[in-house]
Amino acid sequence: MTQRHGSRPAPRRLPLGRLVFGISLLLPLLPAAITWAAEAEVPRTFDAIDAGSDLVTRSPLRVLDTRDASPVSDGGDLWLRMAGVGGVPEGVRAVALNLTATSTSGVGGYVTVFPCGPRPVTSSLNFSTAPTVANAVITPVSADGMVCFHVVGEAHLIADVSGWTR
Repeated sequence: MTQRHGSRPAPRRLPLGRLVFGISLLLPLLPAAITWAAEAEVPRTFDAIDAGSDLVTRSPLRVLDTRDASPVSDGGDLWLRMAGVGGVPEGVRAVALNLTATSTSGVGGYVTVFPCGPRPVTSSLNFSTAPTVANAVITPVSADGMVCFHVVGEAHLIADVSGWTR
């Protein structure tokens, strides 16, 4: 193959048979890689809830709307009583919410919904420059019936409850 000064060599094209053979050599390694990733140490804040058939649904009911007040500011926490409010009975273990962030700061951020107490390191809703973003969230409720919202960035929050589990 001739090559001119300063030019790149033409790419070599592999026959399909060689490509399939090369991929098939890697396949036996995949289960080991997947097992290794699954066994990696993951920090836990609370145990997963098996909702099973215990999930009680209802027509969505607005339980939070900050648009008539100041938005939740960067690093701010908002506490919301869920148990015993808006038809949600006392003693629930988790609630199903439709969470919306609107009038966001435009620089991006996220909202974490969690049972009030230690905050997990995950997000429940991410927003960027979009003015309004929504997501379905199922979150545990603290022992005293509270759910907390932590905002990184700035946004108004709207939450509608659509179910719970005992």
